[in-house]
Amino acid sequence: MNIGIDIDNTIYNTNDVFKKYLDLYINENKIDYFCWYKNNLLREKFYNKYLKLINSESIIFEEAVDIIKKLKTNNNNIYIITNRNEKYIEYEELKNKLISDKIEFDGLYMINGSKLNICKTLNIDVMIDDDKNICEELEKNGIKTILFKKEKGWNKIEL
Repeated sequence: MNIGIDIDNTIYNTNDVFKKYLDLYINENKIDYFCWYKNNLLREKFYNKYLKLINSESIIFEEAVDIIKKLKTNNNNIYIITNRNEKYIEYEELKNKLISDKIEFDGLYMINGSKLNICKTLNIDVMIDDDKNICEELEKNGIKTILFKKEKGWNKIEL
């Protein structure tokens, strides 16, 4: 089976670190969240300044390591598919983080936009993602999905 797995808020708890740096950025620049969200230039500056830190400080969901290892043991192919953009985080940097955190995988794909094409190219049978919109798009196109919710955790995932 070919299994795709997202990174942010699926393998790593990214939201908490992201919020920490976004709060800092908002306070530094004396703006509000709405202003930041609607202003491409402000978002771009934030990403350039903080995404590497967010990547390095995001903490892995420990259960993810064990579950992914079990999936690999059962002869599944694991493909990490993320919307992280190489403009902000280098491929090798992300790959090395996954390896140092003992995540076993067969391929890492950093895309910008829809995950549908890469899932089709890789013949993904199941995609695990925390984004409801991504799951809905894939489901509509015949790819099974598991909507990951951190409050339920990896131990609730059944394949």
